[in-house]
Amino acid sequence: MPRWLTYSQAAERVRSHPETVKRWRRMGLSFALVDGRRMVREDALLVFWRERMKADPVHQARIARDRLQDASGAVVASAPPQATKRRQASAPRRTAAPRPQPARDADPLANVAPMRGAREFAALQDALREVTPSCDGMDAYTADRPSEDDVETMRAICESCPVLKLCQAYAAAGRPSAGNWPASRSDV
Repeated sequence: MPRWLTYSQAAERVRSHPETVKRWRRMGLSFALVDGRRMVREDALLVFWRERMKADPVHQARIARDRLQDASGAVVASAPPQATKRRQASAPRRTAAPRPQPARDADPLANVAPMRGAREFAALQDALREVTPSCDGMDAYTADRPSEDDVETMRAICESCPVLKLCQAYAAAGRPSAGNWPASRSDV
């Protein structure tokens, strides 16, 4: 008489999980309803399980490894233990494809886009070597959103600045993205 197993009993029999047995049923493992419960015949389960293990390359590799260890274990067990140096396994090294190296004397700024308003900026820098404007060091000129009082202060400083024209020329040509420049305010 065949022996019938529940999914959990079948899973325990083949050292697996009940969900695995359910998956095997969907893959073709025969089952029957006994007293309203799905049951698996033990002999059918074992045949199905053996066929799956024969077709599984991971399982076959484990069997081969275990056989090799058993064979070498018998030889090592008969020999007296020997002290050996501890070897460190090194990870396989990955080598990246060689990157083209730039010439040593190549200009690192050769591929950088030219600065907008470079001539005007150079003229402004030359003038600033001679004259220190009143706006030098004022945080209001670099603020993202200056207050109304700061705008009034900047307007008064710019009106009397000796480099106002050069500053306006650079702001118009270079269109700097940061800071408050005279050309970026319509009131100056």
